[in-house]
Order: sequence, then structure tokens, then C-alpha cells
Amino acid sequence: MQCKSICLELIEEKSSQFRRDAIHYFIKDNSRLYHIMVFQLKPVPHNIAIPQAILDAKEKGNLAVFIGAGFPRLFGCWGWDQLAIGFVEKCREVGILIARERTNIVNKIIDRSENPTDIISVYFKELISNTFTAAIEDVLRESCHVDPAFTVDLHDAYSELRRLGDFYVTTNYDQHFDGFFGDENIVYKPDEFYNLGGSGRKLSKNKLYHIHGSIIDIKSIVLTHDHYRERYSTTQYQAFLRNVFCEYNVLFIGYGLKDPDLTNILREVKKQGIGTSHFLLRRYYVDRYDDYSFDEKKFNDCDVAVVSYLGDENEFKELLNVIKSWNGEIRAKGLEIK
Repeated sequence: MQCKSICLELIEEKSSQFRRDAIHYFIKDNSRLYHIMVFQLKPVPHNIAIPQAILDAKEKGNLAVFIGAGFPRLFGCWGWDQLAIGFVEKCREVGILIARERTNIVNKIIDRSENPTDIISVYFKELISNTFTAAIEDVLRESCHVDPAFTVDLHDAYSELRRLGDFYVTTNYDQHFDGFFGDENIVYKPDEFYNLGGSGRKLSKNKLYHIHGSIIDIKSIVLTHDHYRERYSTTQYQAFLRNVFCEYNVLFIGYGLKDPDLTNILREVKKQGIGTSHFLLRRYYVDRYDDYSFDEKKFNDCDVAVVSYLGDENEFKELLNVIKSWNGEIRAKGLEIK
């Protein structure tokens, strides 16, 4: 076997006219010119140390923790995709859907060609109109079950979460966190939020605010598009959220910030120049800097800073590790809630 030796002439190593995230080589071989790009993968920034701005908020006693559906997934509770599938399966079970329809819809949920909230909205209505209220309750209660296959200890995880903040809001309807506050300090009924929405009303640090309702009362839960419109169109309810974002520096955990009604309120607060700062703790893969960079720009519009941590198949455990690390720093400063 003979190897042919080719003499290549390096013409230029870099060019600012092309993509800036790559080194560009222009190589000449006789009359041919080759353009070779070597991409530089910019890693997602990650520092498990607590950001100084969050530590400052904790020192002032005005750090609010806003908990979304991502946190109870630590224990195997359902996310929105699983909840949508749960409603579809229940409709098949009670005879609203035939097997072929069920398979088709589930596949759409799995391949993300349908929004799970759309699916939930449609089949929640189907179950209600066919008087299958108990079936809805079955789905919702099952979605809150802890999966023994998940090795994260529920009490340990929520204990760490309880130490972190000074004030707590959640969109979750499960009761897993309620025991850390006591029954008398659980706020979930819509009219309770409406009464808290007035100007100058002080919010209690001893309470847990279920802003999308609780499994205690199925009718209080926000699930469908109609539920969202009804809840967020209320002036007093908007005022309650505005009070939270004005009074507290908010750390979002397990929450995607995809709700336009809530992000619009954040934008309003930013325009007022109140001076509070807000943070989104979110997991990224190390090589997905583009995702991180996009989120930074997107949430800056709402005055929300992205705090990144790295995760893979153990993303939920990594979230708990970050919270534990932060609590260690808070304890070292003598700021932990006693």
C-alpha cells in the first residue's frame, strides 16, 4: 500500500467574517482551497456556590422560593407529560376513547407534537361532561404518588428546601410540603388569594401558598386553559403575585417560567424599578451553551437571572445537591431558619 504525500499550505487560521465560535483554517492544495472549521464548544457556566445576590437576599430575610412541578419529580411524581397521558388512559378506561385513539394521542404526547396542557384541557372537559368527576380525582391523586424506585428521600429533600427560603409559593397541588407548615398555614382557595391582593397587604412567612390550588379540594386546582384564564384574569390574584415579586427576591426552582401571565407581571414589576431581583435555577447539559445563552437573553426581559447547574440522567439528584450545598453556605453565615 502506497501513501501519497500532499503538501498543504496554511493560508489563514482565523477569519472574523465567519462563525465566531469556531477556528477557521483555509488550506491550499495546489489549485484547491479548503475551508475547515474547528468548533469550540463553550461550556455552560456552573458554580455550585450560592450566588452572592441570593445570599444577600437571605441575609435580609426576603428570599422567596417559588416551587414548580420539577421538584416533586425528585420522588417520581408526574410531570405534565405524564399527567396528560394519565388523563388519556383514564378516558380509555371509562370508554370515552377507543384503543386506537388512545394510542394515537399518547404517541403525540411522547413525540411532543401536542402540548400536554392542550391534551389535559380537552380530556378534563370530556370527563366532566360525562360526569366522571371521581375519575379526575383518581388521576390527580395518582400523579402525586411517590415512586419507591426513586431513591431521593422526600422528607430530606423538603427539609432542605424549607431551610433555603423565607417565603414559599408553589404551583404544585400535592401535599408533600404541607407538613412543614401545618394545616392552618396552607393557602389554596382562590378567594384567599383575592383577599391578599390589596395594596399594602403583608404576606405571611409562615404560610405555604398553593397558587394553583391543592388536592385538598379538586375544584381549586388549575389544570386547563380555562382554569388559567379564570385565575389569572382576576385583578386581585394578579395583585397578590405582584406583591410577592415586589416584596421578595424570588428563586424559581423546578419551574419553567413558561406562563405568559406570570412573566408579564414580572415585566411590569421590572418597569416599576422596585429593586428586587429574581433567579431561575435550571439544569443544562455541559455542551448546550446555546440553550443557556438563549435563556439568559429571554429571561433578562423579566429581570430574572439564570443560575445554571449541570445534570444528566441524575438531573433531579443534582438539583438536591445544589440546594444542600447552598444551605451549607447559609449555615456557615448563620442565616439558616431556626
